[in-house]
Amino acid sequence: MKITGIRFHKGGRIYHFDPRDLDLKIGDMVVVDTSFGNESGEVVYVKETDKRIASRDLMPVLKKFDKKDYEQIKEQSSRREEYIDAAKELVEESGLEMKILDVSFSLDDKKVTFIFSSESRVDFRDLVKKISKRFKKQVVLRQIGPRDEARLLGGFGRCGRQFCCQNFLQDLESITMDMAKVQNMAGKGSSKISGVCGKLMCCLAYEVEVYKDLIINMPEIGSKIKTKHGQGIVVDQNIIKQTILVELEKNQTKVEVEIGEKEE
Repeated sequence: MKITGIRFHKGGRIYHFDPRDLDLKIGDMVVVDTSFGNESGEVVYVKETDKRIASRDLMPVLKKFDKKDYEQIKEQSSRREEYIDAAKELVEESGLEMKILDVSFSLDDKKVTFIFSSESRVDFRDLVKKISKRFKKQVVLRQIGPRDEARLLGGFGRCGRQFCCQNFLQDLESITMDMAKVQNMAGKGSSKISGVCGKLMCCLAYEVEVYKDLIINMPEIGSKIKTKHGQGIVVDQNIIKQTILVELEKNQTKVEVEIGEKEE
């Protein structure tokens, strides 16, 4: 059995659907059946399913876009800025602390979905009524967090590469300060280990398990140990090199010691 990954908007999550007998390729636009009705999205991949997904009932891909569908999407795209500007105007009039980021249209053009970000919960019921009255359409407002906002808007991290969340990360897992501590990065300051979104960088999770294995046999900073140079206190660790920096008690000089050579 095959599955197809569908993304409904730029930077959005990928959802699995049953392609049935349709010949789908990456980049195809399709109409799918969802719990919210028929929605349009882009094919991100088609592959053989694994056992976990095969055990679930997947919603079907109904059809590939035809010429009329593409013309409809093109026409809707021409209205995108108009809708975003109008929504921003109404947000300002309503005095709401929220930022309109994007808009998408249903294929039948009866529903419009606005994606927004906010640092807190927003009561947007009156705003929905105002937008609906302005455009004579069903209106949905969908709030996303700062990490999803970065994924949606895109950009480049301090490493010079495209955001991981935009490029290849599907699920944004929880990143904790413990991950930074294990890698001796907690002391660098939040600005050094935070992404553009203001949250801890996703890449802190990539090597954390390796660091956990490497640090098992390393003495903690502040502990006393014996070395071939004499007794001293551990003042730093180089986890990758598997060395520690020891300040000797007899003359306060510092020496680098390999883990296997720390004791006499």
